[in-house]
Amino acid sequence: MKKCWIFVAILLALSGCSATLTQAELDTADYGYAISQVSAEGAALQFLHNYLKDPLSAVCDWNPIYRGATKDGLLDGHKSHFGYVLDGKVNAKNSFGGYIGYKPYKFVFHNGVIDAIYTEQLIGSTAYLGKIY
Repeated sequence: MKKCWIFVAILLALSGCSATLTQAELDTADYGYAISQVSAEGAALQFLHNYLKDPLSAVCDWNPIYRGATKDGLLDGHKSHFGYVLDGKVNAKNSFGGYIGYKPYKFVFHNGVIDAIYTEQLIGSTAYLGKIY
């Protein structure tokens, strides 16, 4: 059992977007040009239309877009993503026709284009925000 938890901890460390950015990186970053809330939500919905099992059932709760950054985990090369971030929660139906509950999503836009997307991932019963695009 102890080996299982060690394995889970290693996987989370390698694949999550929890790596920190330095203040110097944030100050000198190219965030690209701003994207409007409406355009960001439209692009996010377009992605979800192709990603979800039942996209027409999606209920989205978006936060206001903001300038920000993320950094991928080791498995994704510790790549930094600077731009405009749209956070939100999405609830949609699964294959059985039942709603799964709200899951967090984070879309990073650079010059009006989606640069990275993160959502809740599970390893066993442990949830983390993992990169899906």
